[in-house]
Amino acid sequence: MTKVAKKSTREKMHSHLDTNEAIVKKSFTIIDEWLPREYVSLVQEKVKASEGVIRNVKYNRKGSAKIIKAMVEVALENKAFFNSLENS
Repeated sequence: MTKVAKKSTREKMHSHLDTNEAIVKKSFTIIDEWLPREYVSLVQEKVKASEGVIRNVKYNRKGSAKIIKAMVEVALENKAFFNSLENS
């Protein structure tokens, strides 16, 4: 009985990690496609972090979730700006 509970917990943990990895992968897909070249100052407005830390998160594709979230927000703002240009 104990082994079944441990196995179930282990499987839940792995499915949770797989979900997080999928979210991060999708986030970096958005970042790669829509993040502007001069993104560091825009991300710094949203998160208090040094330029080097922000660049390292983008380059290494891992790091602070707050920085990744801020980069996604900047990328989505940039996407909305380009979509508004296309529509006008």
